[in-house]
Amino acid sequence: MAGSRGSRCPPWTPRAVRKLRFGSVTQIHDLTVLELAAAVRGRELSPTEITGHYLDRIERLNAEVGAFYTVTADLARDQACQAEKARRPGRRPGASSRR
Repeated sequence: MAGSRGSRCPPWTPRAVRKLRFGSVTQIHDLTVLELAAAVRGRELSPTEITGHYLDRIERLNAEVGAFYTVTADLARDQACQAEKARRPGRRPGASSRR
């Protein structure tokens, strides 16, 4: 499991619906992976915001759709938090904190 619980990112809370800069797309789940990556690099979206959006969507729709048998929400949140910490200023993308 990633990271210690004491330095955990704050819980995700959905933002008001806002216009994203990707044409007429207004929902995170409508973006492609390349668009999501660009939004993270441009600081329009955060890894925890994207993860929270998808986890909320899974919780809301999975009973009807049945797409997931097991959802590891805590692990996903921990990994998003680690990704968020890794993108802080002064860190190179892909640079490991371990030596």
